[in-house]
Amino acid sequence: MQCSQCTRQAIYTFGPSNAPLCLHCYALIVQINQQQVNQLDRMANQALQDMEDVVGAPRGTISRLPDPVIVAGPTQNHNISIQNASVGLLNTGIIGRVDADITAINKADPALANAIAEMCSNVVREGRLSDAEKASLLEMLSVISEEVKSPKKDRRRFAITPILDQITKVVGTIDTLHAAWQKYLPIIQAALP
Repeated sequence: MQCSQCTRQAIYTFGPSNAPLCLHCYALIVQINQQQVNQLDRMANQALQDMEDVVGAPRGTISRLPDPVIVAGPTQNHNISIQNASVGLLNTGIIGRVDADITAINKADPALANAIAEMCSNVVREGRLSDAEKASLLEMLSVISEEVKSPKKDRRRFAITPILDQITKVVGTIDTLHAAWQKYLPIIQAALP
């Protein structure tokens, strides 16, 4: 099934009409929704501050919604290194999940864990990718890491193959990512039944 917004293969449905979406278009919608939620949170905090000002209460009397966490600068998960990059709230959660998966995978297959970790680090560092493209690639790598941490007999090769193909397409135009993917793809494919 083709994405309703572009020519890629759809793997999600969205909205009341169940419009088919590819991972990239779905990641864009998720990112836009998160930005809208963050904006609404800021507006709610401003309204709370205005209420405090109107009644003469000291600022901070009414508890506020927490500010979103934006990771910037050198950050080290256990396995994925983020240097000189700004990764938004959406990516931070994905990176955390992949990092936890890599730790679990490392016990059984260190080469596979290293391949996924290095690919994630390369994606985060790549300046020629938009935030949406980074989010899309990281989400795809998250799905792969989640799948390969399960016992080998339970891994779903046919569910992962379209994701591997999509990553190949996305990184194909960026020489450094393409070279890294060509190095790590055989390791990932060998882990699938």
